[in-house]
Amino acid sequence: AQIALESGGADEEERRSWEEVRKSSSVLLGMINDMLDIARSDAGAMAVSMELMDLGDIVASAQSTIGPLAVGARVTVAPDVPLVSGDYEKMMRILENLGSNAVKFTPAGGTVSLSAMREEETGDVLVTVSDNGIGIAKENQERIFDRFFQVDSSTTRIYGGSGLGLALVREYAAAQGYTVGVESELGCGSAFTVRIPVKAVVELDEDE
Repeated sequence: AQIALESGGADEEERRSWEEVRKSSSVLLGMINDMLDIARSDAGAMAVSMELMDLGDIVASAQSTIGPLAVGARVTVAPDVPLVSGDYEKMMRILENLGSNAVKFTPAGGTVSLSAMREEETGDVLVTVSDNGIGIAKENQERIFDRFFQVDSSTTRIYGGSGLGLALVREYAAAQGYTVGVESELGCGSAFTVRIPVKAVVELDEDE
C-alpha cells in the first residue's frame, strides 16, 4: 500500500483506497505488537533496559507522534525536571498509548496536553497526559487498566481499539518501577499520570 501511494500513478479514488488499506494495516500491526507484548509479559520475558532518560526529549518525541492528530496539543516540561532511570522505548510507548487515547476520546476542537513536573513534597516526577474529552465514569476508572476491558460495546464500535492499550501502559510502567493513575470526570475529560519515584531520579553533580 505504501509503495502504491508513493508511486504517483494512482488517481484520487485509488489513492483514497490505498490510504485506507495503509491505515487499517497500521492499526492491525499495532494490535499484533500489543498482543506480543502481553504474551511476553505473561511469560516473564518482557525485557527492561534501565538507562539515563531525559523526559524532555521523550515528551517532545511523543508530541511529534501525537501532534498531527491533536491540533490543540500543548506540551509543558518544568525546568527542574531531572534525568531519571528508565526504559526509553517503554516510556515512549506509554506516552504514545496515552496520547493516542486522549486524541481518540476528545472531540474536534478539544485540547490534549502533555506535561512533566517534579512534585515538591515527594521529589517524584509526574508525567501527565490530559484532555477535555468524554471522560470516564468513576466506577470504571480502575477497570480500564484491565486487559480487553471496554466501558461498553458502543465504545468499541464508535472509537475502535482492542482494549489492551491501558493494560500495557500499566505493565510498562510497573516493569520500570513506576505507577500509573487516572483522575477523570464524565463529560469533562481525563488526566493520566505516570509517577516516577524519587529513587529513580538521577541527580548529577554540578561539575558533571
